[in-house]
Amino acid sequence: MAKEPADLTHKILVDIQDRLGRIEDNQDNFKLRFERIEGTLVTAIDAISSIAAVQEKHSEILNSHSEMLSEMNGRTEVVEGRLNSIDARLARIEKHTGLVKA
Repeated sequence: MAKEPADLTHKILVDIQDRLGRIEDNQDNFKLRFERIEGTLVTAIDAISSIAAVQEKHSEILNSHSEMLSEMNGRTEVVEGRLNSIDARLARIEKHTGLVKA
């Protein structure tokens, strides 16, 4: 006996509902995955922003240290010049007093 058209229609509708249910489940899974990825990306962006801020602070510190080293180098050159002058005077005094043979 041939199936009734209503039975076939019912079977097709049940099949369609089943497929729609699976599609909705897949969409929910994709949505959950997307939300996880989105959360991970937000965390990564926050970490990168923090790293950038730290790098900027380190750059400021390095620039400050570089300026201080340049200043110290200038002072060292001045002190070195003074020491050379003192050394030359001392040599003349030693020569004049006879402490050193000429």
